[in-house]
Amino acid sequence: ITRTKDGLTAKNSGKSVNLWKGAIDDGEFVLKELDKLAKKYPDDPKVVEGVPKYRQLTIDQMVEAHLHLASNYTIDSSYEKALKETNKALALDPQNPQALAQRARIEQAAAEGLDLF
Repeated sequence: ITRTKDGLTAKNSGKSVNLWKGAIDDGEFVLKELDKLAKKYPDDPKVVEGVPKYRQLTIDQMVEAHLHLASNYTIDSSYEKALKETNKALALDPQNPQALAQRARIEQAAAEGLDLF
């Protein structure tokens, strides 16, 4: 969470990108650790109840970081990178309305050669 927030207030785009990428890396690590925990304690009620909640929270944060990266790339007219990040967000949450809308805006901007952000 901290890296994502820090990325929003960073003094330059490069620092923001690094912070958001770091947040995504952290999220991937957390998801792997949650999987290990679920396998190690499959009958523990706290694990059975808690892991899905933390998994969803982590995924939501990762989606947010991917969408921030996509916005940043769109501002720079790097539409291919922007679509890649948006598609990564959608891979985590295929029905995410923000990601679906952002992908449509990026595709439109790329087609028109315009910045929509």
